[in-house]
Amino acid sequence: MIRFNLALVSLITLVSSSQLFAHPGHGNEVANNPHGLLHYLTEPVHFMPVAAIGVVVLLFVTGRKFMQRSRNRQQAVIISREIEKEK
Repeated sequence: MIRFNLALVSLITLVSSSQLFAHPGHGNEVANNPHGLLHYLTEPVHFMPVAAIGVVVLLFVTGRKFMQRSRNRQQAVIISREIEKEK
């Protein structure tokens, strides 16, 4: 299975590597390109995947915190009910 995944990733990389330089502005024309970083932040082709990854990470982190709070509240209710039963 690992060999298959490695072969698949290698094939995808080989096929898509020519598309990496599909448009100019990646800082390879001029050594000191002042618009290099600005290009990555303003072009939707580059910005949207980064923004999507950021949103997914944000949702994952907030979801985990929400679930942890929910579990803590449920445990607190269960413990308080057990204490009341003992009285």
